[in-house]
Amino acid sequence: KPTLWFLFSTNVAQRMVYFAMFSYLAAYLTEEYGLSTEETVLPLVLVGIGAIAGAFAGGIVAGRPSRLGTTMFCFLGGGIASVILFSAGLSEWLVIALALGVACFFSVSWPILTTRLTELAESSTATALGFWATSNQLGAIGGSAIGGLALGLGGFSMVGVVCLLAAIAAAAILGLKVPESPDFTR
Repeated sequence: KPTLWFLFSTNVAQRMVYFAMFSYLAAYLTEEYGLSTEETVLPLVLVGIGAIAGAFAGGIVAGRPSRLGTTMFCFLGGGIASVILFSAGLSEWLVIALALGVACFFSVSWPILTTRLTELAESSTATALGFWATSNQLGAIGGSAIGGLALGLGGFSMVGVVCLLAAIAAAAILGLKVPESPDFTR
């Protein structure tokens, strides 16, 4: 089904944002704010808490008619927050708060997109979930690799730009190519 491939593409793009941000956050805090490796532990824990909170919120939203619109909003909000996060001149705690927000925004989609996936998969749910795991890993690899390339070519601010572009791609694919369940469109 083509819709499944669009959903997988959405997931790859949104996972790229999460992993590009998360992969380079500690390095950003170390280089730009002089934090030691040990001092980056708390910020990374807070980002993890943001991911948990976002997934919890996504579970609540997953059964609502507004779920795909909410997901697109979260993608765009997280992409914008990523650009701001990797901009120079912010306080370190504002950067950490933005990173927590990015993790939260992108984690909202996990239960929502997984729910939509299982609705679309019909009798081949196990196969679809296997592809879903693959799309998660592709996003992790892509986000880390492309984020690293962006860092090498343009510095940390370019990592933020890559995050925004991937977030826009995820929102566009979801909004234009993944229909809502008929249960919510009647």
